[in-house]
Amino acid sequence: MFQKFLSSALLSACVLSAALRGQNAETLRGKVIDASTGAPLAQASVVSAASGRGTITNSAGEFHLFTKAEIDSLVVRFMGYQTRRVAVAEVRASQAIALLPTTMLFREVTVTAKRYAATAADIPAAGEIFHADTPRFATAQNAGEVLAQTQALFIKEYGGLSGLKTVTLRGASEGQVLVLEDGFRLNNPQGGWVDFNLLPALSVEKIEVVRGGASAQYGSEAVGGVIHIRTLPPPERFTPRAEYTLGSYGTNAARFSLGQRFGKLAAIAGYGRLHTEGDYPLGVKTAFGLENNAFAREDFYLRSDYGFSSQTRLSAFHKDIHGDREVAGSLSFPTPEAAQVDDNRISGLAFSTQSGQWLDLNAQASVQRLVQEYVNPDPFFPIASRHRVDARELIMHNRSRIGQLDLLYGLELAHNEIHSTDLQNPEREQRSAFVQAEWRWASV
Repeated sequence: MFQKFLSSALLSACVLSAALRGQNAETLRGKVIDASTGAPLAQASVVSAASGRGTITNSAGEFHLFTKAEIDSLVVRFMGYQTRRVAVAEVRASQAIALLPTTMLFREVTVTAKRYAATAADIPAAGEIFHADTPRFATAQNAGEVLAQTQALFIKEYGGLSGLKTVTLRGASEGQVLVLEDGFRLNNPQGGWVDFNLLPALSVEKIEVVRGGASAQYGSEAVGGVIHIRTLPPPERFTPRAEYTLGSYGTNAARFSLGQRFGKLAAIAGYGRLHTEGDYPLGVKTAFGLENNAFAREDFYLRSDYGFSSQTRLSAFHKDIHGDREVAGSLSFPTPEAAQVDDNRISGLAFSTQSGQWLDLNAQASVQRLVQEYVNPDPFFPIASRHRVDARELIMHNRSRIGQLDLLYGLELAHNEIHSTDLQNPEREQRSAFVQAEWRWASV
């Protein structure tokens, strides 16, 4: 008897509460329109500011929403229009919510992998740009991690953060994908590859990926495409920046950069350090974690720009990267004591000037040294090798616009020397010239 009485009392309380709530609530109906034309806006978002409940308008711009009377307000949003907050009383009186159109500005996408800056719409090949303020850069420790999961591009990894990372593009080999940094070649003359693990994301402003052959301008190294890394330009004001991250398997990284402008001269410097034990689990019963896989990297970056005028500029940069890595080998052939040391540095100077339609000149020179030492004191197959690559490069090109004709022409001189314990110290001279013409039809 008591249970029946208690159940009846609870049911009565629920009914009474719903009745009281219903007296203070209603279903609000309205319409969202364009303030300029009066046209209905379909799929506009209408949200109650108090309850957070929302709905969208139908094809006629109409909506209905359960809301509290008088004290509530609505937040109405639609892409291309200014967001508006409206009181319920105002909606009930007019039943129409007018939104004002707004102009949405997107930054212009500029691609420089064609040897000069051009908008993405003018690039015939498929391309993609990754800016430093995108989520890809938030946790990336090197350029290879930034480019991972990119369409038609595959990063070959050999052991996580400590392993070699090379790139293939549209099925082309590592030596057929040209990698540039501010216009300077990074491809190793010895094998054509680039270790993206040794390209820290600290000093990168953006990375451009242009798919498709560019051999007419760059030679056989660009059969698969071009990856152009643009470094951070010096800031307009004093800009300090510091980051520190921690990760699993003994991973920690620190980054620091500082930039300042002094009249016509601006400079930026950065330093980064990364360390990881790399002992991640292998998923096999014979071993708990990967051994001899630690990696440490230090990098230093310096760039300065001097503007003689708005049309003439001189830039200089230097980058020094040092890497110490343990080489674990494979499950079938482990190398528990093998180690590799990389010491890469590049210095460059670039000059650009523009005057009228005939002169848009760019000249740049670089000196690069790549040193790699590998030691494996295996008692059966001991290995101790050292390779040093010295590369010097000079590039000049000019762009002339003659009416609707866009003409790009230039030359490139390069000298490469390889000093190795395994090779006969070969040398390579490269002399090339190119001309590219584009005719642009005037739009009717």
